[in-house]
Amino acid sequence: MPGRRQTMNTLNLLQDQFPERLGRAILFCPPAIFAALISWVRPLMSKSTREKIIVVKGSCAPGTANDATLGRIVGENWRALTGATMSQET
Repeated sequence: MPGRRQTMNTLNLLQDQFPERLGRAILFCPPAIFAALISWVRPLMSKSTREKIIVVKGSCAPGTANDATLGRIVGENWRALTGATMSQET
């Protein structure tokens, strides 16, 4: 895992040199280690970058908070647009 200094340098490079590149990032059910990394790095991000990253964990059943969040960001038909209704078999 990269050290704090390397993480900060990378984060600053991305935020300062490419601020317009990230429209919105939705992390849908990320692995626990990735979610932990994001929670560690989030306080180091600028406010505008922090607001663009949404971590979705838990149920996305109709009527849940996650359903409302994804509906607001992606649109009412977010399930069809994201493939959430597709089979999860590999």
